[in-house]
Amino acid sequence: FLVVMEHGRVAMQGTPDEIFSDAEHLSAIGLDIPQITYLMRLLRDRGIDAPKNVYTVAEATEALKKLFLRGGDAE
Repeated sequence: FLVVMEHGRVAMQGTPDEIFSDAEHLSAIGLDIPQITYLMRLLRDRGIDAPKNVYTVAEATEALKKLFLRGGDAE
């Protein structure tokens, strides 16, 4: 569970999936999604079936291995 604070008040709260799926709100309060999450988003935008809930390089490595082994199907 994550809590995002802005000027001493709770701006957002929820699971990592909930928080990082709202990149626009994070950006509006001066924050950003993890770079690896952004990379996965770019891959999806280009039609690659990359998973949404990737927040670390280790998770991305495993997801990309699965993706390449399945010929473009992450899961």
